[in-house]
Amino acid sequence: MSMIRWTLPIFLIGMKRKLQTEDLYNPLESNESEGLGDRLEKEWKKELAKLSIESKAKGGEKKMLKRRPSLIWPLIRVFWFQAVLQWTLCVIAQLILRPMQPLCQKWVISYFRHGETEMSQNQALLSAATLSFVTISMIFMDNHAVLRARETGMCMRIACCSIIYRKVLRLDLAAVNNLAAGKVANLISNDVARFDNLFVYLHFIWIVPLQLTLFGYIMWRAVGLATFAGLAVIIIQAVPIQGTLSRVTTKLRTQIAVKTDERVQLMSEMISGIQVVKMHSWEKSFEMIVSKIRALEVKLITYSSYVRGISLSMPIFSGRLAVYITMTVFALMDNSLNAEVAFTVAVLLNMLRISCTYEFSQAIYQAGEASVSLERITDFLLLAEVEEPKNFEAESLSAIQERKEHATNASLEPRITEELESLLEDKEQSNEKSALSVNGLRRNVIGTIDEKFKNGIGVELVNVAGNWISGQLPPTLCEVSMKVKSQSLSMVVGSVGSGKSSLLHLLLGELSVGAGRLSFYTNENNDKNRISSRDICISYTSQDPWLFSGTIRDNILFGQAFDRKRYEDVTSVCALVKDFEQLPQGDLSFVGDRGVSLSGGQRARVNLARAIYKDADIYLLDDPLSAVDTHVGRQLFEECIKGFLNGKTRIVVTHQLQYLRQSDYIIVLDRGTVKRQGTYDEVTQNGLQAITSFRKKNSNEAEKADENSEENMEDEASFITGSGTQDSKDAPEDAKGSADISEEEMTRKKSSLQVFTSYFKAGGNFCWLTWLVATFIIAMTVPIANDYWLTYWINHNVVVHVSESNESVSENLTSKRDHTTNVSAGIFSADKSRWFDEAGLLRKNVAVEVYTAVIIATVFLNILSSLIFMRICMNASRNIHNSMFANLLRAPMRFFNTNPIGRILNRFSKDVGAMDELLPQAFMMASQILTMVLGIFGIVTSVMPLMVIPVIITSGLLCFVIIYSLETIRDMKRLEGITKSSVFSQVSFTLDGLTTIRSHGTRVEKMLRMEYDHHQDDHTGASYLTYATLVAFACTVDLISCLFTTSVCFSFILLNNGSLLSGTVGLAISQCLLLTGAIQLGARLFSEAVAQMISVERILQYTNLPQEGPFTTDNPPPPTWPSNGGLVFNQVSMKYAEDKPSVLKDLNLRIKPGWKVGIVGRTGAGKSSLISALFRLTGDGIEGEILLDGIDTKSIGLQELRPRISIIPQEPTLFSASLRYNLDPFNQYSDADLWDSLREVELQNLSSSLDFRVATNGANFSVGQRQLICLARAILRNNRLLVLDEATANIDQRTDALIQKTIRRKFADCTVLTIAHRLNTIMDSDRVLVMERGRIEEFGHPYFLLKNPNGRFSQMLQQMGKTTAEKLSQIAESAYHSSLEYKEMDDIMIIPANITTSTDHQ
Repeated sequence: MSMIRWTLPIFLIGMKRKLQTEDLYNPLESNESEGLGDRLEKEWKKELAKLSIESKAKGGEKKMLKRRPSLIWPLIRVFWFQAVLQWTLCVIAQLILRPMQPLCQKWVISYFRHGETEMSQNQALLSAATLSFVTISMIFMDNHAVLRARETGMCMRIACCSIIYRKVLRLDLAAVNNLAAGKVANLISNDVARFDNLFVYLHFIWIVPLQLTLFGYIMWRAVGLATFAGLAVIIIQAVPIQGTLSRVTTKLRTQIAVKTDERVQLMSEMISGIQVVKMHSWEKSFEMIVSKIRALEVKLITYSSYVRGISLSMPIFSGRLAVYITMTVFALMDNSLNAEVAFTVAVLLNMLRISCTYEFSQAIYQAGEASVSLERITDFLLLAEVEEPKNFEAESLSAIQERKEHATNASLEPRITEELESLLEDKEQSNEKSALSVNGLRRNVIGTIDEKFKNGIGVELVNVAGNWISGQLPPTLCEVSMKVKSQSLSMVVGSVGSGKSSLLHLLLGELSVGAGRLSFYTNENNDKNRISSRDICISYTSQDPWLFSGTIRDNILFGQAFDRKRYEDVTSVCALVKDFEQLPQGDLSFVGDRGVSLSGGQRARVNLARAIYKDADIYLLDDPLSAVDTHVGRQLFEECIKGFLNGKTRIVVTHQLQYLRQSDYIIVLDRGTVKRQGTYDEVTQNGLQAITSFRKKNSNEAEKADENSEENMEDEASFITGSGTQDSKDAPEDAKGSADISEEEMTRKKSSLQVFTSYFKAGGNFCWLTWLVATFIIAMTVPIANDYWLTYWINHNVVVHVSESNESVSENLTSKRDHTTNVSAGIFSADKSRWFDEAGLLRKNVAVEVYTAVIIATVFLNILSSLIFMRICMNASRNIHNSMFANLLRAPMRFFNTNPIGRILNRFSKDVGAMDELLPQAFMMASQILTMVLGIFGIVTSVMPLMVIPVIITSGLLCFVIIYSLETIRDMKRLEGITKSSVFSQVSFTLDGLTTIRSHGTRVEKMLRMEYDHHQDDHTGASYLTYATLVAFACTVDLISCLFTTSVCFSFILLNNGSLLSGTVGLAISQCLLLTGAIQLGARLFSEAVAQMISVERILQYTNLPQEGPFTTDNPPPPTWPSNGGLVFNQVSMKYAEDKPSVLKDLNLRIKPGWKVGIVGRTGAGKSSLISALFRLTGDGIEGEILLDGIDTKSIGLQELRPRISIIPQEPTLFSASLRYNLDPFNQYSDADLWDSLREVELQNLSSSLDFRVATNGANFSVGQRQLICLARAILRNNRLLVLDEATANIDQRTDALIQKTIRRKFADCTVLTIAHRLNTIMDSDRVLVMERGRIEEFGHPYFLLKNPNGRFSQMLQQMGKTTAEKLSQIAESAYHSSLEYKEMDDIMIIPANITTSTDHQ
């Protein structure tokens, strides 16, 4: 009762309004994620330590283990007490209270025996009261056990999720690159969800044999040898049949999990790269590939559902089949059936039926599902981990190879063994204290340097080799030898794929040292003292900026204490102050997932500020200057890297060669080896060839020699527009500000009935649904006929027996018009018939034949209806998923910018998993039980018509409880789904920024663990309250059903006038006892079905998303369009949303075919918005006309527009598929064409096969190689209009030159729009477009724009320095004089910076 009492406030709130996350209770301390994760991690390490010790005992620590670690034993050691407590409750309920029910029922039935000594009415009432008391005790015991079981399963799920996340934080980068993010999402959604129901049924594996023994003994006392016939039927169904079905289901589950991983991973990649998908018009391609994977997945799920449908239909007929066999054998052994024997045995067999065919089968099924999940989780936990930081010494080649072969058992290597063995001796606390003393005493909250490191830290590498892929030749880094002096600035340069980033990863410890020696040292008294890498602090910034969902300040501090002075200094030297002034909430402005609300340059500078704020000994900066403007880059280099970090050891990977002269040391890498190193003068003593040799030799235009080295360096300078906070990419206006990150929708747009209707409409047409309903009704009616026939047989024997022994009693019974007695009396006059013998007894062979026919119909129709139901559910699941996916593909970009990836993936993982497998099972069983309950009500009212009053009252109470409880249960389930989304999001962004996270030390890892545990605790609060409300609901319904059973028993006793036969009473009471058990199960399943239907409702929300379009039109453009590439903007304005300001304002622009147009402007000027308008990424937010070769782009479909425009984006996006698919997803081109495109970008040696597997996000390629693959895509398309969206922002000079040269050659006659990052790439353009605040500031040939010294473009150029400005001006002049427009100056219009015009710009 206490459970009902403490959940009552939640139900009352749910009756008044929808529940919010604020209404949730905090989880119990014993259920908190941190504590459970700590306990399980401790036991898992013990498991690894034991196996390591076994390995040593069996002949050496390098020997492979015969027994692999298992997560089962750690889980048992952690949760054994909770399991034992819950199982104790189950023993009391199942082995003590449950067998007392049929005995009490037998006492009540004996009161209605006629012609024998009858018990008194008071004794009968006492027996009925005892029966009610036992039933109520069972209700409380069962429901309490269920809640405890769900809590235990929930705690197991929480603990597994916790150690999975902790494992994510320790994963080796090579393992991460080979690991699909979707697999991790699947592990923490579908796999761990198997534990939730595990303990509800698991104990029946050992309780059922005890029940068989105890119940068998009771039955033996009643029917003798016939007991074995009934038990044999139960055992055969439970063991060989259910065991076979379970094995088949487990095998299918394993295959299903693989396909689900593939689908979720593909969805994760697609959502991450959705803008590229839309710009390339790849929606159909992704729809096809996802449909194929989904079709295979659904096919396997359908087979599994059919098997499960057969298994779930067995509880309907298995008990009746056992009763049929038992009663038939008993009767054929010349025994007379009577109600006390028949219905006592029937109740016992029905109890065994529930235990054996449902609960035992569910135990086997849940155990099989859990075992598969545990294997998958164990596989993940055994993935290679990043090695513990240390000074690496050289190893033999054989040792290297053997260590690599044991990568998956990295946790068992000797370096960890000692620590693990200490766990067995309970030494963790001392270990933790010693570990903390190393870091904690040396640094305060910000990281004050220890006195012995005041001279800085140096780095030395001697013949070091490292490889991301074991056995790959040549290795990633090979024989690298270099020395980095303490407190020096070292710069690492090299071509694409030369190993620059891998070198930084090696220093971080992310890439293992395969051979050679890596050491850190400090100079003290001119002596070089080696120190452990554990004792130093390294700060790192990644090449691809990594930001998480939070405020800018949170991203910079990243778990460190806020020091205002240092924070202000860092943000100043990182050029963020003016950005803060422009943002609505300054540095407290919210950035979405992946920093979606910031521009590319802003993301890069926040990423750098995070690394700089950390007070470290060594700073590893991976290309921090490429994504920002040249003048901002100069500020970052001079004020931040050279100034603020002066006195620190700095290793900077860069493509900005103009800064090399100011460095202390230069390392030139080529193909994983150090080609040259030394000071600037030493490296350039033979000229600049050592540095610039990695640039393309024939890139003449980008490499015009100059006698002056400094000027040559300045030629390599890059520039983008503006001042202050100008960056390389406009921030998406629709993603700015925290208010635009939408909260997950909880509005009840559809009622439960509407959701159910939509679900079944998706499953089949009217004929299919009609056939299902008809088959289901008949299948549920036949079992009632089966029970009626047994009752008729018993009552007939009773009447005949009473007639022979007491004629007056027979006349009295006949006069009361009992149906069965009347039939018998009417037949007594016949001497002989086919149905009755001479004595008037029903012939046994006739009774058995009819009984057999009815039981066969019961079995056949129930299996048939189950298969039809499962087929319709699978059709619904397939169609709804496809509809959701199709709608998602066609949703506008604003939807993806305002919804975190975890929220979307939650629909495609957890919700789809619930719709596929959990919902059909729960709904089918709930429907079966509902029809059975209605049948029971019908039986009771037919026996005694006055019982219609209790039936009505009971039905009313049930309806009231159900109606006013299910809304709360639905809200709880919805909140549970919402709180789970934040868990997914954190796992996703952690995988993306793993290197950055680990580089900030254990403090940040602990912070993220705490944050993850906090998200898990929020989810736990929702989960536990969901379980509690479900159990409270079931308990309330059970009490109402017990009240009904009690009223039936007392009514029969008090209102009996001698006309009720024991068979009829036995049927009614036995059915009522089934009612109690059925409603207990049915209420739980029905509420679970309604709760799981929330997943369908959440999915259906995504079938009604706002849509882009149209995708095709009735009047498409010609296949050769655009044939010229002429582009006109006529009074174009654009908004990202109705309630947002315009980001493009009244643009009038004319671009002639073949023009090369450079686009420049500050952050928010509208550069990227212009591209969005061209590709129609903003839906209906565009006003005016954009004419491409005279055709308005709004008059044609998106599938007709986007494929005709090629784009090379700033952030190259590749998918985990073949190289062929990444180039040509529609298989439109031959292999020769694909190789030609790769040859054009000098990637012909990238792979020997087009079927080469690309890793997730193209992780097995460098950024430059990924960008070149994107260029190869554009070459394949051969469109007349090409857009470069800052495509060379993050790549080296050589790759930039190669791209520029290839574009000039392959797209010479095409119109090219370039959002400029390096000014030298657009100085020879036909036109330059300068944008400011969504308007055209200037437009004209760069040569003429530079003639206006007050013009915006001229000011940009002057900021680069006199020498560079003069050289670039000469390039512009030379380009103009060599152009066809040299003599057509009247066609050129220059718009002064202070003039805005509405006329066309030509």
